[in-house]
Amino acid sequence: MLRYSEGISHKNSGRVPHVLVVGGAGYIGSHTVAALEDAGRTPIIFDDFSSGHRDFVGSTPMVEGDIR
Repeated sequence: MLRYSEGISHKNSGRVPHVLVVGGAGYIGSHTVAALEDAGRTPIIFDDFSSGHRDFVGSTPMVEGDIR
């Protein structure tokens, strides 16, 4: 089952490319998300929170799920 956060749209305005960050709520993933945002990209986090933290997500759009 997947749960989508608010703000995820199936359409991209064409101005800023979206980047899917798998494991974006973990330590390395959250730093990757921050670097992408600093570079002007729009990251979307995909995480199952098995070892990540919701505090790391902030207002970044995210999908909660497991790829297994």
